[in-house]
Amino acid sequence: MNYRDLKLRLGCWVLLWTLVLSQGVAAQSGQLSAVLQVTHAGVELKRVNTVEWLSLPEDAQAPLTEGDWLRTDGSGRALIRLDDAAQLVLLPNSELYLAQFRTDDGYVVAMTLERGRLVQQTGSGLMMDYMLQAGEAEIVTSLSQFAVQVDPEQHTMLIVAEGQGQFVFQSTTYSIYRGFGVRMLDAKVSALTPLNSPLGFSQLVGQLDGCDGVVDATLPGLDGVYVRVGPGENFNGLGVIPDGQAVRLLGVGEIGGRYLVPYLSGFAWIVTNGVVTDCQNLPILPPDEQFVDSVINPTDDELNLLEPFFGLPQGDQWFYRYE
Repeated sequence: MNYRDLKLRLGCWVLLWTLVLSQGVAAQSGQLSAVLQVTHAGVELKRVNTVEWLSLPEDAQAPLTEGDWLRTDGSGRALIRLDDAAQLVLLPNSELYLAQFRTDDGYVVAMTLERGRLVQQTGSGLMMDYMLQAGEAEIVTSLSQFAVQVDPEQHTMLIVAEGQGQFVFQSTTYSIYRGFGVRMLDAKVSALTPLNSPLGFSQLVGQLDGCDGVVDATLPGLDGVYVRVGPGENFNGLGVIPDGQAVRLLGVGEIGGRYLVPYLSGFAWIVTNGVVTDCQNLPILPPDEQFVDSVINPTDDELNLLEPFFGLPQGDQWFYRYE
């Protein structure tokens, strides 16, 4: 056995003992039974009072304790079950701190989403106290099913698929309801915005920042406009928006004669001469290729959580990928 193999085995034994000990601590302290499942490789765990990040393999399962940190890379995902209190999925490029989850005549849960995306579904257990810190916002009611996105440099967005509840922003408490989304940006909170299914973040941005247009292809033989990841014919196509469909225009590319629009679970480009609009003074945008953090090989449990916000794989092969 070489040194590398020995070091790897020792690391695995250390992780195993850490997990076993953490289960004992949780049982003695009244913490909930919280379990992590790695649904796609690219997940790291940092245990309470430690500094090392432990890389977890795909399909690994581990108990979680108060004070643990989780983070995912560009493809990693983690499914977390907090006893009967809640089930949530941590999406790629995200980081989550588990501050508190215990039972005291009802569930008490406190977490912080430092960055990225999280989708949560509340369980059947009685929730006595709940708080999710998401950027500068605090979700203080365990909504039945919701999604939140945090970009530390820009915004926090919250979308509710089921239930109603409250969040706090800039020391003011706001209510939010099923089928609505909201954005916190530049110390301001947007109006509650109704969304169509699936209730995507890109749709919320389009409703808040976009201007109305209607697709009307001008080239002979076409009954719609092609949608591409970049503002030019050399970029990959994503689909076609048919004539007569309304679109929300977010800006115009500084080259290429394209509008940027919300599309599926992200944003994409369409030709300006294929849209009828009265929009004036749209922002001039850099001609950047658009990307999404795809969900690769989603599990059935994850699809149940993701469907209200991202639809099903057959409807969005940009967000969902199978390998």
